[in-house]
Amino acid sequence: MTTLGGRSTSVAALTADFQEWRAGYEPRVFADRQQAVESQSSTYLSVLEKAAAQNGLSDPKAFLKSLSPQERHALQTIHSLADPIDPDGLTEEGAQNLILPPNRAEDVDRDGFNMVGLAKMWQFPPNNAPDSVKEAWKTATKDLNGNDLLLMTSFMPLVIPGVNNGSAYIPEDADYGAMTARTIEGLEYAKRFDKEWQRPVRENQIALLHKFQEALATTG
Repeated sequence: MTTLGGRSTSVAALTADFQEWRAGYEPRVFADRQQAVESQSSTYLSVLEKAAAQNGLSDPKAFLKSLSPQERHALQTIHSLADPIDPDGLTEEGAQNLILPPNRAEDVDRDGFNMVGLAKMWQFPPNNAPDSVKEAWKTATKDLNGNDLLLMTSFMPLVIPGVNNGSAYIPEDADYGAMTARTIEGLEYAKRFDKEWQRPVRENQIALLHKFQEALATTG
């Protein structure tokens, strides 16, 4: 069985990942975005089947070239990309992550970011995080919609260790409890310099990380 990042790339496994993403994603977005995903889901699932049958992940750029414009449009829609997909302009990581479900993006070059097409995205927790960390984050963010989650976490790539050195990579064995504590400490310090209109957001960010700490203690 072929694996990627220690996880199966079978049709069944990738389909299950996509359906999990779809179920968790829909309540957090606007209706038109939900409709767009729904309209392209069946085409996307057929692309997954084709990728498995043709071993498309072994040469993702070539596989993308083999797809019809309609199939590439489905990938564009599922991944919320603004521009049509041009396989020739992509890195191997960017091409691979277009084929995978959004919740299976892989940081191939270990820079802490996921290239999805031409988009450079940051994800927390990263896919290499332990399941207990992912569950703790789900618990901490379960009441947030998409806009709130983006607002509450937009600061995080700036404070994760290593970002200032050009990398946001978090190793598999990272101590998320200690890392979160350091992040809270940094935010508490930065709060001193906030303008009045910035303070509510900062307080909510700190509160979210405290919830994450509590969830880590429970799931860990």
